[in-house]
Amino acid sequence: MVNTRLLKSTLVLRGENLKTMGTSCGFNRVTLSKKVNGRMNFKQEDIAKIANFLHLTPDEIVSIFCLNGEGGAQDVG
Repeated sequence: MVNTRLLKSTLVLRGENLKTMGTSCGFNRVTLSKKVNGRMNFKQEDIAKIANFLHLTPDEIVSIFCLNGEGGAQDVG
């Protein structure tokens, strides 16, 4: 599960958008849209690419990708 609002706001704060993130990380546009909107899960490798692209801190990764021990970590991948 992804916190879509937080991901999108982080993109804006970093001066990026979904298109540039998708291109940089090698994501298909349709697949990225499905993942961002919660219709598909992000794989661990996807999260790593996004974290690297946005220079996310560990806390930001946990918050954005709901890896807080409430089932989110099991949903990834």
